[in-house]
Parts: sequence; structure tokens; C-alpha cells
Amino acid sequence: MKVSEKKYSALVEQISDGIVILNGTLIEFGNRTIYEISGYCEEELIGKTFDELISPESNELLLERKRRRLASEPVPDTYELEIITKDGQKVSVETKIQPIVYKGVSARIVIIRDMTKSKQAENPVKESEQNLRTYLENAPDGIAQNLKNF
Repeated sequence: MKVSEKKYSALVEQISDGIVILNGTLIEFGNRTIYEISGYCEEELIGKTFDELISPESNELLLERKRRRLASEPVPDTYELEIITKDGQKVSVETKIQPIVYKGVSARIVIIRDMTKSKQAENPVKESEQNLRTYLENAPDGIAQNLKNF
């Protein structure tokens, strides 16, 4: 049993995604990566509510999805949220929330992937696309039509 526990503990601590376990909305467990993403140490994060970790806009999304879930409407289990770090910065993350049993009670595990690098890579592509659209909107009709047909 101890060998198995050590193996799973090592896996959870070495994974590049953040992990938190929620009992209701209280954070009961966090791995090394969530501390790195959030800037909080274990003592500061454990016992906080998940609501305290995410932006007000993300809280609104979670409340809406919860309302829909309670109404038996289909709701995705993957969310794009913003975490508010200890120093007040917003970090874009993708989360996947699943029910689990933790210490003998129903809980939820949240896998948190930092999307900062992905978002930064998207920006030049979006800017280039916007520049092309602006060019096409302002280009002479012959050029614009030839490009559209291309």
C-alpha cells in the first residue's frame, strides 16, 4: 500500500498540470504545479474556496454552468477560466473538473493547465488575420475579388 501511495504521490507532484481537490468549494489538496501557477504556498491555498482563486468573470461562468447542470442541461466538463495569482495577476487556464472520492467522501478533482504560452502564441496570428481583413476591406475591388477567389 505504501509503495502504491508513493507512486501516485510522485505522479501527482511531477505532473505539469495543476491539481486541486475540492470538498464542496473548499480546496483540500493542491500539487506543486498549482502552487507555482497561483503563487500561493500550500498553507495559503489549502482552506481557500475555489471561488477565491478565480476571477469574478470566471465565477459567473461557473455559476451559470452549475445552474445548467442542476437543470439537467448538458454542460461541458472543460472550462477556460482565469486564476487570480497571489500578486493579483490574471492567468488563463483550462480546467477539467471530475467527481472523485477523496478520503471516503464525494469530492471533485480539478486539473488546471496554464494557457499563458498558448494565448501568447495566438496573438500574432489573430493580429495578422485582422490586418488581412482590414486590407481586404480597403483594397480596390479588382484586387479584393482576386484575393477572395484565391
